[in-house]
Amino acid sequence: MPRRALDIGLLAIFILSVAAIFLAHEDPFAREALCAHIRFCPHVPKAWHKIIYDLAVGALVSLFFYWLVVRLPDYQRRQRLKRGLEKQYRSFRLDCIKIMMMAADGSYLGREPINLSGGRLARVRCAPITDKIARRSEMTRCARRGHTAQWPRATDI
Repeated sequence: MPRRALDIGLLAIFILSVAAIFLAHEDPFAREALCAHIRFCPHVPKAWHKIIYDLAVGALVSLFFYWLVVRLPDYQRRQRLKRGLEKQYRSFRLDCIKIMMMAADGSYLGREPINLSGGRLARVRCAPITDKIARRSEMTRCARRGHTAQWPRATDI
């Protein structure tokens, strides 16, 4: 919610700066139109008009640079991240659907699982069917050969 409050504050500063630029301009076209509409016009010395005008222009330039330096790169970074996550999720979802369809069909053979132990990759080897710690996916892969899977010990690598 703080980002939304910041957006509202920046929008308010932008609107006030634009209004101040028009009302404090050297040519009093907007000031005269406003005074004619509300029928009240306070007299402010010309020096104050110049100060208000300069502050309003400075605020607008600052908002522009804030948008250019902070908001635009942040928006682009979030869009890249969002697109990357969408691609990964779509790929993951399609892979899951393929695997489930192949498993339901009975044509899924499975891949040899890879274990990360000791900082090196070690392939899972098949052990005799009496091993009770094997996972179901490794059992189905090795069952066709009459074995079940057993993770290698750290001393075996």
